[in-house]
Amino acid sequence: MLDHLFDTLLISDEEFGAMAAELAGAYPGLVRLEEIGKSQEGRPIRLLTVTEFSSGEEKPALFIQGTIHSKELSGTLAALDVARRLAADHIPGGILSRAVFYIMPRCNPDGAHRMATCPGDERSSWGDYTDTPNGIERCDLDGDGLSKMMLVEDPDGELCFSPKHRLCLVHRTENDKGPFYKQMPEGILHNFDRATLSNWPPFAREYLDWNRNWPGRWGKEQFGCGSAPLSVPEVRIQHDWITAHPNIKAAIALHNGYGSFMLPSVRQEDEEYVKSIGSRGETLIGYPALYGDIMFASDAQKPSLGKFDDYCYSEQNMLCVTIELGTRENSAGADTRELFHRQDAYSAPWEVVEQQDAHPELPRCIFEWKEFEHPQLGKVLLGGSCPTLFASPLLDHLEKVSAGVYQFTLGFAIDFLNGRGVGRAKEI
Repeated sequence: MLDHLFDTLLISDEEFGAMAAELAGAYPGLVRLEEIGKSQEGRPIRLLTVTEFSSGEEKPALFIQGTIHSKELSGTLAALDVARRLAADHIPGGILSRAVFYIMPRCNPDGAHRMATCPGDERSSWGDYTDTPNGIERCDLDGDGLSKMMLVEDPDGELCFSPKHRLCLVHRTENDKGPFYKQMPEGILHNFDRATLSNWPPFAREYLDWNRNWPGRWGKEQFGCGSAPLSVPEVRIQHDWITAHPNIKAAIALHNGYGSFMLPSVRQEDEEYVKSIGSRGETLIGYPALYGDIMFASDAQKPSLGKFDDYCYSEQNMLCVTIELGTRENSAGADTRELFHRQDAYSAPWEVVEQQDAHPELPRCIFEWKEFEHPQLGKVLLGGSCPTLFASPLLDHLEKVSAGVYQFTLGFAIDFLNGRGVGRAKEI
């Protein structure tokens, strides 16, 4: 299975477990697979330890976290790839003789399994149902195995189809003649009043973002943050495991956003090193380095709170680099910096639809709009993007990015072995 690691994005939890077990079985002296806890649905939270066990395990370590967000499945593949390359490239006296790599490719097994078996949109998990009227509950309405988007024709709708392409939506202007639509996730409305549709309906269940649930810079005002720091059981399990391993000197978090190399805000004495890390990442991975709190042009200008990288720096006194592995927009040639500053939240993904048209052999992530009789809303259109598929770069692109992630991982570990870095890395 590992020989075909980049053949498919949609890996169930059972398939992921088999891949991790295959890797451990192939390199028994270098790779160990263990379960550090159970998810809320009873799935194992798996950890790979990669080191030369014969030289001991009490060595400085680097921690790699993948797929904390359900639909960001590329992190699982990239983390497995790093573990595989570390073991395959080992030579006596090499990096595994001097360091330990703790790799958690899929720290959100339930969410990842849901998105692998029925791709759609989920940040990390859903909490309790809310009493919000007209909230949307995502589901696959038309039985095609995907949860896509839904358009409801409405004279007050803020969107219309672009004349540039049949799949693209844009915000209406005063000169547009319609028809106009409101867009929402494919799904069923809860507490529906049979009359009201907001421009973007709130969700029917509590929205949880596990990368906003960490202590340090946690804040209740942060959307999706949970009821308290570490209120998510899987985040608590990971936190407790990290704090029990003080040999961890640095961390990497693998995500699926616009291709970039994100570094947290740091103290003045650490800025020079962090900028050198950013430059190295740009060279090895090919994505731009971004520093501090990066905001979309449409977002309110306030920092994100409760993030894993801030927790690592403020609470564990070590640097965590967040590597955004890219989206289909990056694979279609879109520039990350331009994507971050698009003013229109509904900007039509021209690059992706044009790539799909030019290369019909590629996997689709944006689908034709088709009429569907909704049980509550009557005639709607289903189609547009499937968020899980849209969130990942094409697999051949991901494989190249992953090779750069591996090279960066080696250099990052060598840094703290040589006493470079922040916090505890300096104490070696």
